[in-house]
Amino acid sequence: AFDTAVVRLLAGLVGMIALAAVTGGLVPWGRALARPRLLGAVGGSAFVGTYVGRWLSQIAIGRASSTAVAATLLATSPIFALPLGRWLNAERITARALGGTVLAVCGLAALTLGKS
Repeated sequence: AFDTAVVRLLAGLVGMIALAAVTGGLVPWGRALARPRLLGAVGGSAFVGTYVGRWLSQIAIGRASSTAVAATLLATSPIFALPLGRWLNAERITARALGGTVLAVCGLAALTLGKS
């Protein structure tokens, strides 16, 4: 799980740097990241949100009784993001977002009930 997460992150980093170089965004990105506070925020969120998240998802897939079950559970993160976005950022919950959440919950329920 650790090796897979590292390879994916390095490939993403190389791709982002290449895209920034091609589009002319490499210098502005470098200037923005030269600010210590922003670099700390980006680094911290990248480590926790990306590295730890990918690592734990690989562990979940490796230890689950079924890859389909693990993948379905991993895909339910928007269910948790919706109330957090409302609570932390005071974002408006739209009918479309609510409908998607309900659909995800119903799909998860169907998968769970179908297994028992």
